[in-house]
Amino acid sequence: MFLHSQIVFLQEVVPATLAVLRERLPRYQILPQDDGKADYFTAVLLSRFSLYLDSFECDRFATSVMGRGVQVVDCHVGKAKITLINTHLESTKVGAYSNVQLTRLTI
Repeated sequence: MFLHSQIVFLQEVVPATLAVLRERLPRYQILPQDDGKADYFTAVLLSRFSLYLDSFECDRFATSVMGRGVQVVDCHVGKAKITLINTHLESTKVGAYSNVQLTRLTI
């Protein structure tokens, strides 16, 4: 038996990888941060056969030194509503303080 993930969160996706994902994973609705136009970005994949997209937005963190942000996806399965949040925090020593601030903003 082969199982398929219903939701996939990705970080550090590059435009070339996004093109491959779109070509090879037609069963997923692919939601890239900032339309996939940055050097690298996050993305959320939703199964087209079980999850239905209600809304999707990306917001940049004002204090991010690396241009990071958060993706918020509202979707539903039947009558059950789900909110998904995907983010990629700073990965440098300089960004350590910023991560604390970003976490506080998210919570």
